[in-house]
Amino acid sequence: MSSRINKIIGITGGIGSGKSVVSRILRLYRYEVYDCDSRAKSLMDKSTVIKERIASEISTDAVNEDGIIDRPLLAEIVFKDEQMRIRLNEIVHSSVREDISALRKSMPEEKKLFVEAAIMAESGLAELCDEIWIVDTLDEDLRVARVMERNGCDAGSVRARIDSQQREADLLFHFREKTQIIINDDIEPLLPQINELLEL
Repeated sequence: MSSRINKIIGITGGIGSGKSVVSRILRLYRYEVYDCDSRAKSLMDKSTVIKERIASEISTDAVNEDGIIDRPLLAEIVFKDEQMRIRLNEIVHSSVREDISALRKSMPEEKKLFVEAAIMAESGLAELCDEIWIVDTLDEDLRVARVMERNGCDAGSVRARIDSQQREADLLFHFREKTQIIINDDIEPLLPQINELLEL
C-alpha cells in the first residue's frame, strides 16, 4: 500500500484577506497546515544547500563563516536588484516544494495536507496542489483596516502592497479549474463555507 496523502489543498489570498484565519480553523479541526512562510525561514536556517546557493548565486557576504545568513544584507541585495530577488525566491521555493513532496510521501493515506502560502502560483506550489482555496474579502477597505490594526502601518502602504500582489492573482487564474473561493467578510459566514468544502 502506497503512503500518499489523497489531497494537497493550497490556501492563499492577498494581504488582509484572512487566509491565516482559515488555517487556524483547520488546525482546530486537527488538520495539518504547512505554513510556507515559517517553514521557509526554518529551511533557510538549517539547509546547507540553500546557504551554499545563496553564497554562490547571490553573494558570498550574505552567509558568514559560521554558516549564518545575514538577513539584513540579503534583504538589501534583493531589494535593490529584481533579478536577485527572483533568484532568491527560486532557491527558497524549490526547497519548500521538495519539503512538501517529501512530507506527502511520509504521511499515511486518506489524509489532507493544507499548504498556506501568499505566493502560490509564482512559487510553483500551485502545481503541487490538487485543489486551491483562495480566501478573498470583497471590501478592500476592510482588508486595509485589518492590516493597519495588525501591523500598525498606514493605509497607503497597505494599498500599495495589495496592488503589488495583482500579478499573483493573475497567475492564479491559470489554475482556476482547481480553485475554490472563500469569502471572509462581515456578511458571509466563514465556518459554513469551510465545512462545505470539507464536506462536513
